[in-house]
Amino acid sequence: MMGGRCDGGALVGNTFEKEMHGACRDCFFRVEREDEREGYVIECQVIQGQDEVKHCPALQEFIAFHEIPLYGIHTPKRHKRP
Repeated sequence: MMGGRCDGGALVGNTFEKEMHGACRDCFFRVEREDEREGYVIECQVIQGQDEVKHCPALQEFIAFHEIPLYGIHTPKRHKRP
């Protein structure tokens, strides 16, 4: 599912759909509002594009749990040869 140049957007979307009342329940990016046509609506600011995917707590937890190395963050230091 994640690999290569994935930005985590699919993981965030799937997590929100499945965990709307679980893991995402207390998230600060979750917004509850009333809509005239749709009634009571629960939205995610990350999915709506109002914030960046990398700030999503569900994605950060997934990366930490699976120990996924991030390009530029977990790369080993390169030593110059003498």
